[in-house]
Amino acid sequence: MTADLRRVGAGDGDADGDGDDRPAPAPPSPPAERAQRPRRSRLRRWLRRTALGCAVALVVVTAASFVYNAVTAGRPAPPRGLRYVQAADIRTRYQTWGTAGPPVVLVHGAFESVDTWSRLAPLLARDHRVYALDLTGDGYSERHGPYTVDHFTRQLLGFLNAMRLGGPGERPLLVGHSSGAAVVTETALRAPGRLGGVMLLDGDALDTGAGPPPAFKHVLIDPYRTSVSDQLSEPMRTVGLGAGSAHLGGEA
Repeated sequence: MTADLRRVGAGDGDADGDGDDRPAPAPPSPPAERAQRPRRSRLRRWLRRTALGCAVALVVVTAASFVYNAVTAGRPAPPRGLRYVQAADIRTRYQTWGTAGPPVVLVHGAFESVDTWSRLAPLLARDHRVYALDLTGDGYSERHGPYTVDHFTRQLLGFLNAMRLGGPGERPLLVGHSSGAAVVTETALRAPGRLGGVMLLDGDALDTGAGPPPAFKHVLIDPYRTSVSDQLSEPMRTVGLGAGSAHLGGEA
């Protein structure tokens, strides 16, 4: 009977058969493992603080960009003598060269302007009617986001309407440089019957639908692009950038 009681008392977790079913204490951690625990804890705290600091900095810089854009909206005044037309929902600066021949429309790339073509356009104007515009966010056109291929394309189509281009005998050759190639290509896909041809110069920004989601573009890319454009256009306004400065084609 006594032996049976001893067997009953020696259940799971009772290694010594004394009836105490408390689990045996874990063996002590090696010294090296105990030393690594504070290091891992400090690393986690440092990563959390770094992530929080980056998030705060991003919010502050974005808010500052919005404030800067609001404060500097409409300033400084553009140089006198510029030509404007309403293209879709954007007051668009443009320039023309030549009076006869087939029409050619020049579309610049990112952070460029009509003045990009200041050397090439007069050469084309010998036997073409040449048009160039400032896409919104660049040059002297109205700053009006979102700065997307879709919005640029609607501006370009509106510009063609304003210039009465795209009808029989007035179908232009569209020339897109760099990211302007995406705008030209999208325009050709939307209105192929209005164009006489397409030329892509170093075009590296065809729209594939990739990139950040729309919310990210509106919250971050748009305000930053406006701020950067203002900073880049300020020196042009100060020194009166014109022919002989930024250009494509011709000789320096």
